[in-house]
Amino acid sequence: AKRYGLSAQQVLDICQQLYEQQQLITYPRSDNRYLPQSHHQDAPAVTAAILQQLPTLATAVRHADLNLRSKAWDDTKVEAHHAIIPTANKVAPGRLAASAQKIYQLIAHYYLAQFYPAALQDEQKVSISINGGHFLATATTERQAGWKQLFRADPDKGRETPQAVAAEPVTATALPTLSEGQLLHSADALVLEKQTQPPAAFTDATLLAAMTGISRYVKDPAVRQILKDTDGLGTEATRAGIIELLFKRGYLQRQGKTILATDTGKALIAALPERLTLPDLTAQWEASLAGISQRQQSYQQFMLPLQQQLQQLVQEAATTANLQLTASAPVRSRKLTQKNYKKRAATSAKGRRTRPAT
Repeated sequence: AKRYGLSAQQVLDICQQLYEQQQLITYPRSDNRYLPQSHHQDAPAVTAAILQQLPTLATAVRHADLNLRSKAWDDTKVEAHHAIIPTANKVAPGRLAASAQKIYQLIAHYYLAQFYPAALQDEQKVSISINGGHFLATATTERQAGWKQLFRADPDKGRETPQAVAAEPVTATALPTLSEGQLLHSADALVLEKQTQPPAAFTDATLLAAMTGISRYVKDPAVRQILKDTDGLGTEATRAGIIELLFKRGYLQRQGKTILATDTGKALIAALPERLTLPDLTAQWEASLAGISQRQQSYQQFMLPLQQQLQQLVQEAATTANLQLTASAPVRSRKLTQKNYKKRAATSAKGRRTRPAT
């Protein structure tokens, strides 16, 4: 999504096509990042398929050492589905659309990276005392490019691009050789005055990352740990659909590549009880579902409190909505009970019956 300017749903649809129609990749709705040890023996056939599908990767395939096993090959960390990788299947050249070709190439590059050595670098940190103040200088020196040689920066676009290089250039040392206690001369000093900036608006890529790492926005340590263990809000298979649904319902809008909340979306958040706008409730449900899967809790023990909780939340939402109506304009409105709240949710502005919002 980030690299090629595609929406999350577009990427998911393309991957589904590569999986179902062309059978060029494995199951795409997976959030696992590990591979079964038994799949390692398929590497020659898979790399041969990559070479036929993407002749531009000939150098990357030639320099891959198929005898290497990265940490990605780990049976103990493979769950229902393993990581998304290319298959040994091949299709005729020209059958893939340009966007599908790009996604396949990206998946192929990450697969090939598993057969490259580790990237090694030296890190230097120097603490300098100047007139009672402590300053820190850091530098990173690359010793071995390893797998990073597959993802060198594109000087024309200012970003990384999947492109293999034959050589492994080693960067020069950024800091001179220093010894502890050595006296240095401060040649110049510069004070920079800056102002803090608000967080940047979300894009498809950053919104997906925020949903996965939603624990960063949670204060409660216990809730944060649950969300870390469950990989955030939604799954790889559902996150794109959740975002797309918010667009369809008019809660989100696009401005170029950025995603912004609409007035309708802001009004919805303002009308809801606060705990419905926080990820904490998701963490509680995830903990209960985990308990069911481990036979520590029954289905009824989860559902009965949930039904009571939902009834309470509907009543709170109805009360909040009535208070906002009273504050904004002196309009007449009958009391919004749980029963007629459901009826209103199922009736459009013109009086036609529609599906209730979920």
